[in-house]
Amino acid sequence: MSTRLRLNFGYFYFLLLLFMNYSFLVAVCMLVSFSALGGEGNTLYYNNKWLSCEQNEAAYLRSFTKDSKGYNVTALTVGGKLLMTGHVSTIKWTSRKVYENQRNGKFVYYSADGQKIKEGVYENGVSEGKWLMYLPGDTKKVEENYYNEGELDSSKSIEIETGRVIYATYKGRLDGEKKNMSFEYYPSGSIKKMFMSDGKMTTTQCMDEKGTVIPCDTVIKPSGDSIVEELPVPPSSIMRFLSQNVIYPESARSANKHGRSLISFVVMEDGSLAGIKPVNTVCPEIDEEAMRVITLLPKFKPGMQNGKVVKVLYTQPLMFKLQ
Repeated sequence: MSTRLRLNFGYFYFLLLLFMNYSFLVAVCMLVSFSALGGEGNTLYYNNKWLSCEQNEAAYLRSFTKDSKGYNVTALTVGGKLLMTGHVSTIKWTSRKVYENQRNGKFVYYSADGQKIKEGVYENGVSEGKWLMYLPGDTKKVEENYYNEGELDSSKSIEIETGRVIYATYKGRLDGEKKNMSFEYYPSGSIKKMFMSDGKMTTTQCMDEKGTVIPCDTVIKPSGDSIVEELPVPPSSIMRFLSQNVIYPESARSANKHGRSLISFVVMEDGSLAGIKPVNTVCPEIDEEAMRVITLLPKFKPGMQNGKVVKVLYTQPLMFKLQ
């Protein structure tokens, strides 16, 4: 064999070894990547804005454990406080929207102080069946029912405690027909007044504390502090309005400040608001933001006493939660 041929063969052998080593390296990298995404136990880290980050910069984390149908997922703070448990069909996603569409199974969400907020089932990222919402600082539950690929069936969208009366508004279905329903409660929890509307006509029904239907012009005064005959009625979309307009103060977020801000104000005879001030203090920044968004509220239906509109003191809670 000539020297030239031996050199060419040696060069070919060198290239072959190089290619084999490169292929092995690629295979190892692919295996490592697969292990990072599809292993039995994996953890992803996020900063305080829920953006992916390194472990030493993390405020939150998601832990994944594989099962026969996908992955069980748990979200926690880096301090170990549980925020969420659930199930996803895969952990190979490219955006938050793609992740949300992979949610399949029961999910339970918790507040930063460990209280259960809501629980229910997702199917392909869409709420299905009965969801339970837990009211802050209480064991009462609000039921929401979803059907037909996530369409809301019956939901309590407003829960406001004002003085000794609780209001709640439902938007959904009743007896197979879409209706808007509002309820006013006695302090005992029994229904005091019910409003139903199908978009054409509104029906009002009043009851005593035993559930007996009575004329709505009957004045009922609960024991204890007296109240006006008819309390002011807030805008029907008040909670949605507040949630869409509240801006969490960045300084409060950075200082991990959170809690329930209670704002008082007077509903004037024309339904406008005056004398807005905090009743309890979370921190100055949160109090200021809560008062700011209250000033943006549309007019209320004013309170009534002896058939005349009157000024009424009103309180509105706003929850500031870090999640």
